[in-house]
Amino acid sequence: MKKVGWIVWASIGLLLLSGCALRGDAADLYKKETPLQVEVNVPEEIAAGGEVPLEATLKQNGELVEKADYVHFEVLNQDGSVHQPMEEAIAAGGGLYSLPVEFENDGLYYFVVHAGNNGSLVSPQHQFIVGELSDKEVESLKEGPPPEKEGSGSHH
Repeated sequence: MKKVGWIVWASIGLLLLSGCALRGDAADLYKKETPLQVEVNVPEEIAAGGEVPLEATLKQNGELVEKADYVHFEVLNQDGSVHQPMEEAIAAGGGLYSLPVEFENDGLYYFVVHAGNNGSLVSPQHQFIVGELSDKEVESLKEGPPPEKEGSGSHH
């Protein structure tokens, strides 16, 4: 009788464990990430006192993103203060988004692209120079870019 009880319990245990087996298509049941990729285009040389087009090309899953959920551009000064507040970029076609920005002063700036499409959200930051740098800004370059701020405001 003990042998039969042991066989029954072993059978129940195997039955329960077989219910935990992985399905062959288990990976297909999860959402597949398709990260948004941003390629920033800033002119090599920018002189203070003029308007400059800042551009970004968006790709997702290897294809250009013609109509992203949103694309906003923001320009920060070297000290982290806002030079150009977040503004919606203009879709120029072919996955290219652009926004003209005026720079009145020389300095070190950061171009931040806030973009989202099909559930993928990105905010890459690109450093660039307008005109000549002060000694303080040269030192800042040696230290590297400032840490990116979490939750820098609402833009949706």
